[in-house]
Amino acid sequence: MMYPLPQMTKAEHMKGPLQMVPSLRIRRKIKQVTHTHTNSNIYINNMKFLQINIHHSKAVMATLSQQLAEGKAEIALIQEPWLYKGQIRGLTNTGGTVYSAVPGNNARSCVYIRNHINALPLLELCSRDATVVRTIYKYRGGSRELIVASVYSYLPYDSDEPPPTKEMRDIVDYCYSRKKQLIIGCDANAHHILWGSTGTNPRGESLRNFWKEYKSQVFETEFKKNM
Repeated sequence: MMYPLPQMTKAEHMKGPLQMVPSLRIRRKIKQVTHTHTNSNIYINNMKFLQINIHHSKAVMATLSQQLAEGKAEIALIQEPWLYKGQIRGLTNTGGTVYSAVPGNNARSCVYIRNHINALPLLELCSRDATVVRTIYKYRGGSRELIVASVYSYLPYDSDEPPPTKEMRDIVDYCYSRKKQLIIGCDANAHHILWGSTGTNPRGESLRNFWKEYKSQVFETEFKKNM
């Protein structure tokens, strides 16, 4: 289930509202049906955002490429993209640019942005597991700045480290301290009924508490065979 990004008042904008789109893991689903994948869609100022974990599947990447080429999303926040010889492949001729800090070193995150959107990567916040891009979009006769990020923050079930990861904390702190709008798409391996899980685990509770500190919104995801 998806919820539209609410219009923000000037006061809300000054508080630096945050948005996060957590992903549900469907490794078994992808193995069984190559065109089944998890995605989330939200809108801001008529721009459509998509979040998806490709799980390194060439077939799923091809499906995503087709949808992007048809203009069904302006920005895609991607985790575990399909790689060939360590480089992100499969999103050419889609009318956009793929941003990644380590395109030739087995990146686990990237951001796709259509070419008509003004975009600049924030390299100081980027890593193999995090891609952060500054965008400018038109708003009420003027323009606004929006930070978008794709974060691979997956933690093994037996990990002693509670989410979020350091990369995610750094991104949120950067935007919050500068009063920047932020949208994050991530795969966190954190379960909570708040975002549609059937139960809540300690990682989910830890992540929920983290977002409560910033009064952010969390969007639920759903399974779809076709985007």
